[in-house]
Amino acid sequence: MRALKIAVGTALWGSALWASTQMHRVELPFEHGLCGPWGCAAAPEALLGAHLLWLTLLAPTLVLTCRAVGPSRSRRLANAAWKIGALLAGGIVLWGIIAWLRAGEPQEYALKRGLFLLATTPDLPAIPLAISGLVARFANKRVGSHKPAKQPVDSEGFEGETEGV
Repeated sequence: MRALKIAVGTALWGSALWASTQMHRVELPFEHGLCGPWGCAAAPEALLGAHLLWLTLLAPTLVLTCRAVGPSRSRRLANAAWKIGALLAGGIVLWGIIAWLRAGEPQEYALKRGLFLLATTPDLPAIPLAISGLVARFANKRVGSHKPAKQPVDSEGFEGETEGV
């Protein structure tokens, strides 16, 4: 049964990986893509595909790593991943805002410029890392909840209530 689960999981992962590399062929209902006073970005389909590729690589890797290292390290690893991803995303947005304002550009577009930079920087996978950390955290809780609680053993080797031990 375990071999079947591994085979199905690998097939699903491979399919998701392949699908993310094919996103540039899908036509999304965006008329002008991601454009603003700073110009236009790559096609939204290509950007979405790049972000999904990172997510397809990072999330399963992080989940499997968390399962391998044990519960306490798993929580720390998953929390670190989503926090680093969130901080990185915030840093990219802040960098975009500061650079936009320092260039003397209109203030009303500063936040949009920061978010534009976040969306158009798939080389630095901040959002996929944050999502992967949250997925690993959720998967870790789900796996941990299926394990039966260890029963205390009394002095005679019987499981259950221990009295006077």
